[in-house]
Amino acid sequence: MKSLFFSLFAVSTLLAIDPSMSGSPQMPGFNPSNPYEPKLNIHNEVLIRVNDEIISVMDVIKEMDMIFVSSYPNLVDNPAAKFQFYSASWKNVLDQMINKELMLLDSDGKIEVSEGEVREELEKRFAPNIMSTLDKIGLSLEEAKEKIKKEIIFQRMSWYFINNRAMQTVTPSDIKKAYEDYLVSNPPKTEWTYQVITFRADEDEKAKELANKVHKFLDEKNEALSTIKEQLLDLAEEKGMIKISDEFVNNSYEISENHKQALINLEENEYSSPLVQVNRRDQSQSFRIFYVKKIYKQEPATFHAMTDQLRNDLLQKQAAVESKTYITKIRKQYGMENQTLLVPEDFTPFSMQ
Repeated sequence: MKSLFFSLFAVSTLLAIDPSMSGSPQMPGFNPSNPYEPKLNIHNEVLIRVNDEIISVMDVIKEMDMIFVSSYPNLVDNPAAKFQFYSASWKNVLDQMINKELMLLDSDGKIEVSEGEVREELEKRFAPNIMSTLDKIGLSLEEAKEKIKKEIIFQRMSWYFINNRAMQTVTPSDIKKAYEDYLVSNPPKTEWTYQVITFRADEDEKAKELANKVHKFLDEKNEALSTIKEQLLDLAEEKGMIKISDEFVNNSYEISENHKQALINLEENEYSSPLVQVNRRDQSQSFRIFYVKKIYKQEPATFHAMTDQLRNDLLQKQAAVESKTYITKIRKQYGMENQTLLVPEDFTPFSMQ
């Protein structure tokens, strides 16, 4: 249950930040070999008020730094990397900070967090050198503790109002329906590796006789085509009467209907009977024998094997729905549904020089 909670919580829109900025050891698009390290300038301004709380550019930076130091510890002293991360993330992080403050208001102080819980999370994020790491990102120990305490409250509120409701909404019949949809999108598939032996002659009857002669030969030999190819070609009275194709590899959704019908009842290392093919232009006939080298059958996963994945997918989708519903509700409740920033629309909080 705990594992499921964190899986759902990670995809919740409440914590959504640019996916390219999370979980990667290398800053996307950043070249660490560049010796030029420009200076990062921060233009600190009050961005918005949430109830009695003020959120400034520096507040957003501290929030982003806690994310940054966990995702890119090797770049924590690199201003160019930070500038890229800040520029891509600040608006989203600010939006999530507003949501967090509203959820803390909505908790009405009823959720208690122990000192031990805060200390455990602090060590998980910043150990082994907690004070050194906090110093690098400009956070005091008390500030870090307060942020972590708020984060734990936020997680528990998210669990109760979002993830728990999502779990109550998704039913066994929903999972069954999802599996039926999966089967429609992932039907059974057969892939054949095969060759075609074609017989042509000046007279249709002559081509037919040769095809029957070769089929009898193949039946008696009962060997792979590659081992008797030269012997087979020697059965023709004239060169060019027998042609052997290269190997085809086609599945049941790519193959032509004529080839599919010829192959569908054959096993591996088996030859078809001679099949007639009529030329539409002059109505002449040629004959073909199909040889199957390999057959690969891909069956869809069983319901049992897919149950957990389908349930989690449904829970994630429903968690996103519940998240939007809950955030819309509390933003309206606290008069923040149409909030605007206290800075100009083209305000840039960071620059490099």
